[in-house]
Amino acid sequence: MPVGLDEQEEGGEGYFASISDLMVGILFVFLLMLAVFALAYSDPSKENEVADLRQRIAELESEHDRLRADMEVSTTALTAEQARAIHLTAALDGSRREVAWLRVQLDRSTQALAAEQARVTAQELQLISAAAQVARLQAELDRLMALVNPREQALLMALLEDLVLVERELSALSDEGRLQRLRRALLEDVRRRLALRDVQVEVSAQHDVLRLPSAEMFRLGTPDFTPRGRDQAGKLLEELSALLPCYASRAIPSPDCPAPFPAFETVLIEGHTDTLRADNWRLSANRALAVMDLMVGPSAGLRGLRNAADQPLIGLAGYGETRTLPGIADTDPRNRRIELRFLLATPNAADIAALRARVGQIRERLDALQARP
Repeated sequence: MPVGLDEQEEGGEGYFASISDLMVGILFVFLLMLAVFALAYSDPSKENEVADLRQRIAELESEHDRLRADMEVSTTALTAEQARAIHLTAALDGSRREVAWLRVQLDRSTQALAAEQARVTAQELQLISAAAQVARLQAELDRLMALVNPREQALLMALLEDLVLVERELSALSDEGRLQRLRRALLEDVRRRLALRDVQVEVSAQHDVLRLPSAEMFRLGTPDFTPRGRDQAGKLLEELSALLPCYASRAIPSPDCPAPFPAFETVLIEGHTDTLRADNWRLSANRALAVMDLMVGPSAGLRGLRNAADQPLIGLAGYGETRTLPGIADTDPRNRRIELRFLLATPNAADIAALRARVGQIRERLDALQARP
């Protein structure tokens, strides 16, 4: 029997209602399983582990930050130590160069000492010979004094004294080595005296220059004395005032100067600098002038000293940076210095001939006195 339209519509609606119920049931079951699954993974012990892990991560991050900060501090310290090591290496290189220079100076001084010892030995032999000759001359003098009257005795003594002085001057002029020994003895004497007064100076290997470091004598870049520099220059002036007049013209014999002799042509005050400035010529000359003004000023002990040619004994020169010290860099502050150069008098042939003629005349008069009955 044919089914009606209404019955077909009712059957379709029931089908869809059944499908809907089935889907709702499946969804319910899924939600139930999801709830069971969520409950299974919501174990309190798992949550505690997660919390512990998070805390550990926070601690590790804090430790990482601390280590990074420590590393930055260590890097800064390492950089500073590297810079210090570079500075110390440069200083060590400078010290090595200075030690090498000092070794050279020591070798030169050792050689000079050996030569001096040989010279002293030779002088001792000469002294023994001279003592024997003096004994013979004294015996001859006693014999002559016994033969002449008091007036002639006075004349004889005057002639002998004159002969001794003239022969001494003739010997000094003829013996350049003796002049060099006089200069060496003077400079070493000045150096020792100043060392006792806490002033350190150097004597050159050639024993012709007395060197004062000007780095602490003058204010930087000026010819103005520092307080210590003025004190050092004043002590140098005092020692030279006590010794140098013995080697100037018309010096008067004294206990401190038993045999005065004009041994020097000039004493040159020289100013020197390093290469760090542009106007070094003027600076070096002005510093030399400052020392000279102190030494030959109105109340200075070296004022008026003259050489054998009756010229002023003290002079000055400024060399700027053109004469730096050997063995060190041109920029080394040790190049800033004042030097006193002692230039020996040049023997004059005419003077030597005149002195020899004078000796001959004195000997002739002595022979004439000796030949008298």
